[in-house]
Amino acid sequence: MKKYKVSVVIPIYNMEKYIEETVNSIFNQTLGKDNIQIILVNDGSTDKSELICKKIEVENENVLYLSKKKRIFRKS
Repeated sequence: MKKYKVSVVIPIYNMEKYIEETVNSIFNQTLGKDNIQIILVNDGSTDKSELICKKIEVENENVLYLSKKKRIFRKS
């Protein structure tokens, strides 16, 4: 298990336009990409955020994607 100097948790909710830019910005810090772990936490997005996060996770071993299942509330 690799140890990272910094872990960054990014909450995601319908942020498809900004996810890649945010991740790239974090990886471009002076600490260096190999020293940073990014944890993307999707809180039930309804846009394409999940697809983008999964793609980023597959392409980067230091990215972890977590997703909360969507809940549907119904009136009784």
